[in-house]
Amino acid sequence: MKKVFKFLLSLVMFLTLTTQLNAQTVVTIGNGCTGEDIVPVNVFYNYSYSQSIFSSEELMAGEITSISYKFNSEEPTTISSQIYLGEVDRDVFANKSDFVPADSLTQVFSGNVTFTSGWVTITFTIPFDYSGENNLVVAYMNNTGTMTNEKHFTVCPSVGNKTITCYRGNAEISINSPQEVNSAMRDTLNNRPNVKFEINPFSASCY
Repeated sequence: MKKVFKFLLSLVMFLTLTTQLNAQTVVTIGNGCTGEDIVPVNVFYNYSYSQSIFSSEELMAGEITSISYKFNSEEPTTISSQIYLGEVDRDVFANKSDFVPADSLTQVFSGNVTFTSGWVTITFTIPFDYSGENNLVVAYMNNTGTMTNEKHFTVCPSVGNKTITCYRGNAEISINSPQEVNSAMRDTLNNRPNVKFEINPFSASCY
């Protein structure tokens, strides 16, 4: 009887530990920031594209299932959105042509996103397995084709240019060649969006 009890106790402890290891964790980057800018989306133009880098020290290895942005407008806006994630060695963007190539990115979401005042969560169609060994780049494509009054997202200052963006009004932007957008409509920024990632940490058995 004692052996059965010990076995059941051990099983309960194992299942509890497994649940804890696989529990979803929310990682907030930029808590308390008050800056505003036109990233990840520049809705003042018909089309825009941005990439932002987040360091491995700010994240954890695991399955990333969603991202949240903080929108600063009382007027809702709906964006035709494609979101891509990738792992990179770089810490910053060297110049306004230094986009991470498309073949280094994985699409995790495609669809319409309605931004309303406050935090807006986008759940990925395809979760992204993040190793935690490199930095993470998040790319956001806006090919809505319409413009609205300029609206901003909450951003946080960064050391170095951790965001790169481009935008235009007359044609869609290709993820394969954003550097071909007119130089006057490309820029690097020393800030990043205030974001939240939902991550399912890898269990110890994954290593």
